[in-house]
Amino acid sequence: MKKLILILAIACLFTGLSAQTEVLNIITGFSEPTLHTSDVIVLDVSDCNNEVHVNDDADVIDFSLPPAQTGLVVMFYDIAGGVITVDAAAGDVIYLNGTPLDAGDSIDSPGDVGDFIVLMAIDATRWITLGQIGTWIDGGA
Repeated sequence: MKKLILILAIACLFTGLSAQTEVLNIITGFSEPTLHTSDVIVLDVSDCNNEVHVNDDADVIDFSLPPAQTGLVVMFYDIAGGVITVDAAAGDVIYLNGTPLDAGDSIDSPGDVGDFIVLMAIDATRWITLGQIGTWIDGGA
């Protein structure tokens, strides 16, 4: 059975007079990376069982999540600098940094190399963000 252990840490980075907080994730254990270049990817439950989905070209990639099931964990990573959109299934809610979005809304990355987000389904209708790099936003329905 695959294992994915997430260790969350908070680091404060100071640049001049401004402070920026980032959440850093360390992933260990067995996880399945998949490199994507298609512009639309429909994921099923097996694609969200400790899987890592990588935007492997500079294009926009739109990922559709399956309906939430307790314990699913999935990570999206940008290695090439294209916007990543993650769509919730109809009726599912993504809690982006603790704030619930409207049911069925998507989240969008800023489109920078190194952006990532980790999502976990905590029940049959809700996904929470466990950590991220980049300012992900509500992409709407």
